[in-house]
Formats: sequence, C-alpha cells, structure tokens
Amino acid sequence: MSREVALLIGAGEIGDKDRLNASFDKANQIVAVDGGIRHLRSMNKFPTLVVGDLDSAKDEDLQWAKENGAEIVHLRSQSESDLAKALNLCHEREWNEILVDGIEGSRLDHLIGGFATLANADQSLNITANLTSTSLHRFVTGFSGKISLSGTFSIFSFGTTNVTLLGPEWELNGENITFSTRGLSNVANCDAELTIHGGDPLFILINQ
Repeated sequence: MSREVALLIGAGEIGDKDRLNASFDKANQIVAVDGGIRHLRSMNKFPTLVVGDLDSAKDEDLQWAKENGAEIVHLRSQSESDLAKALNLCHEREWNEILVDGIEGSRLDHLIGGFATLANADQSLNITANLTSTSLHRFVTGFSGKISLSGTFSIFSFGTTNVTLLGPEWELNGENITFSTRGLSNVANCDAELTIHGGDPLFILINQ
C-alpha cells in the first residue's frame, strides 16, 4: 500500500513557492487548516479535507470546498490549535508523511505555538514544514540515517534530545541538545549521519 502524504495548509504566510509546488506534487491528501482554505481557493487547489473550529474560514470558501468534494470536519474544541487538530486527524487516519505550509505570520506567539504543536505531534508522523526562507524537519527517537545538508543550518529541541550528528563542520557525538544556542548556525555540504538516541523531537532548520 502506498504511503499517504498529507499537505497541511494553514492560514498564515505561505513559504517558498517552489517548495510549495513540490509539496503539491508529492501530496495525495490536501488538508486546509481552517482559514488556510483561502490559500487553496486562490490557487485553485482542491482540498481533500477542511478541519478546525472554522472561525476564520469564510462560508463561500467552505461552499467551494464542498462543491469540489472536500470533507468538512468541524472541531469546536478550544483546548488545542487548529494545526494540532489537523495533525491528530492525520495520525488517526494513518496519513503519516506530513508537509506543512502557511504557519508563519506577523505574530511571534503564533509562530512559537506552531513550532510547539509540531514538536508535540504524535511521533509516528514524519513532519517537514516549508517556511519563507527555511525548511524545517522534525526527527524523533529511533531515527538513524543519512540526511542531506547544504549550507547553514541550526538544530533545536523544545526539551532535551540526545543526538549524534556526523559530517557537518561542528559534529555532535551523543550530546544533549536543548532549547538553546548550542546547535545554532552549523555548516555542511554533505550527507550527514544523524542518530536520535532518545528524548524529545529534534528540529533541523535548513536555510535556503
């Protein structure tokens, strides 16, 4: 059975257009996260699913989505963000390859909240986010393999992650990465060897 790839489009600023188009090519499920439906309508990209409390999705956009075959999932809970609701639904449906766009905006608290949501999502999800000048990749405990790195990148954890990273200019060997500057502005042009030995999810942000 082919792996389901879900592209989640939020209501915030859309990232790099070339990377977004590549995400559309990869995805077989397109998810509008509440007001993200307006981006999809402006691009004439039909969603598979619209999810959220739907407080920022316009009625005419929802009608357009329905007319083009979208499933509308109205989740009223205010205890979690619409992005968290979308990620939980993807987990329930075993759509485990996740591409995310439209999570940046003018409010820093929303952006940090978006990162926290990605960090706290179920660890079965393989998450990549497209930002305006950066691509974000999440890795969880048990990952061990090669990753392609080019230019400047940084690594962060919202908790504590034990990491080995071999190949970049500054290597890590079984070191703990936290929410600090320890992993800021490393450099590589190689297929690096990454192992997540334990702890919380790790973010790698690659500058484009």
